[in-house]
Amino acid sequence: MAPKKTLVDYAIRYGFLTLLAGLLIFFSVAADGFVSPYSAVFIFQSVAITGILALGVTFTLVVDGFDLSIGSTATSALMLSAYMMVVLETGAVPAVLACIVMGALIGLVNGFLIVKMKVPDLLATLGMMFLLIGLQRIPTEGRSIATGMTLPDGSTANGTFAPEFLW
Repeated sequence: MAPKKTLVDYAIRYGFLTLLAGLLIFFSVAADGFVSPYSAVFIFQSVAITGILALGVTFTLVVDGFDLSIGSTATSALMLSAYMMVVLETGAVPAVLACIVMGALIGLVNGFLIVKMKVPDLLATLGMMFLLIGLQRIPTEGRSIATGMTLPDGSTANGTFAPEFLW
């Protein structure tokens, strides 16, 4: 015979959903444009990248692993795409393909370190995270990549890029 559920059991199990529903109802009444298609699109755009990254990390969690380098991999891909489109003046398709290849190579190195070299997953991905953070600073020198971009007022952005990285 199953034990009788108490109010505390329901609060623990369904409290967050109840709070979420309450907030949705409150803001629907309090703010005019809260429940609208535009609001839904904005919310989905805001969480799209996080959701895609979460899907990728799910695979490592399923096999009882952990990947600390996912954020650095994403920001490295962002930096690579900005470099290709702004500095090299390539289109979006080659930049996206380069980012996919870069992400696959980072995953391959992480997988090699973890599976073949028997480095613990937390240590391997932590090292990769710091490596990627350091590598991002080489071409950008900690600045935004904005060389030659036309600003809304018609002027040209004067961002800089380290000449040592362009060899």
